[in-house]
Amino acid sequence: MFSLSRLTSISLGFSVLLTTGFACAATANLPEIVVYGEADEEADNPRVKEVSTATRTATPVRYVPQAIDTLKTSNVLNYGTNDLGKALSGLPNVSSGADTRFDSLRIRGFDASNDFYLDGVRDDSQYVRDLHNIERIEVLKGPAAVLYGRGSQGGIVNRISKAPEAGRRSTLEAQGGSEDLRSLYADLSADPSDTISLRLNMGNEDSNSFRGGVSSHRQLFAPSMSWQLTPELNWLVQYEYSRFDRTPDRGIPGVGGRPADVKRDTTYGDDRDFIDDTTQTLRSRLTYELNDNWQLRHTASLFKLDSDFDNTYLTGFNAATQRVTRQRWQQDLRTRSVFNNLEAEGTVDTFGLEHRLLSGVEMGSQRRDPKIYSALAVNQGWQAVLALDLYKPDRSNSHRAAKTLSRNNHTKRESRVIYAQEQLRLNDQCQ
Repeated sequence: MFSLSRLTSISLGFSVLLTTGFACAATANLPEIVVYGEADEEADNPRVKEVSTATRTATPVRYVPQAIDTLKTSNVLNYGTNDLGKALSGLPNVSSGADTRFDSLRIRGFDASNDFYLDGVRDDSQYVRDLHNIERIEVLKGPAAVLYGRGSQGGIVNRISKAPEAGRRSTLEAQGGSEDLRSLYADLSADPSDTISLRLNMGNEDSNSFRGGVSSHRQLFAPSMSWQLTPELNWLVQYEYSRFDRTPDRGIPGVGGRPADVKRDTTYGDDRDFIDDTTQTLRSRLTYELNDNWQLRHTASLFKLDSDFDNTYLTGFNAATQRVTRQRWQQDLRTRSVFNNLEAEGTVDTFGLEHRLLSGVEMGSQRRDPKIYSALAVNQGWQAVLALDLYKPDRSNSHRAAKTLSRNNHTKRESRVIYAQEQLRLNDQCQ
């Protein structure tokens, strides 16, 4: 008969032997395995290495002294977002406005609706921008008048467009979802020769909304060409046609200091309400390499916007009648912009210090011609637009009387700019 202490000793003995055996096996040398692989870091990396908005030159992000945020549009498009305001809503100190007619942003509390740029060229017209032909968005925070002339104190938003790239693969994107969402976009690339690269972005999107009678339709056609005319001279040509036809949604009226207690799909507009933006942009960029250190660039940009809307606004709520009052407005807007820019950029070394010099001249011409019409009443003393019941609005109660021309403005703005800039690089850590 064994005692408990003897059994314990035997168990411990076996444990020591087993542990020793495994320890000896672990010291055996295994054959070496070498794994080789390649990854396209730029395709999946959300970070941007270089920006051009803060200095007007391609500068590594770590050397930019201003506060700047960058966002690759591929990251937001993957989540189904094709709206500039929604794309930037996650950035610190950037908020989106509620105007359905055009992109409305505030940066650091200041209105930035007139501080939009496309490839460094002013793009301050009132419309909703498509992101499918945009490579990335750069938001420069703080005053930027010294870089771009007039502007607000909050900052600017610069969109960098997609350009042809040799050897780039084509992509096709299809999307479907709730509220009859259907979209198909293509990003096609081709290299007909060693000196020519082509790229075409195009697509179509249709969708409805959980809000009654609200829908939208988008179209995009944007070809571009990069042609290496000589070893020193490159010509980049880009064209974009974009159309966004949608139903304006003016929301739910306030009752007693809070939104009215109605179904969330209730709308108070008119069945014929619409906003239709059509934009066309043509840009040319010639780049000439004088030598290894100096470069000349000429950029020409032509922009055209045709924007029409027929919009029935909510103007108030009558508690006595429980009806929502409205007004009707129409607008025909024509905007034209032409910009010419000539720049020289180069580097000079003095006493071990690297100087990056930039100088340029820019001429611009912008014209804006809006015509706005308001609704007239059928008879003297009547409401111009019929009020609707708060809980059971009948959107077919349309204004059928005449309209009057409220505003017929013509604005023309000419600009002439001369600028010079120097960036001093002390060492690899400081610039």
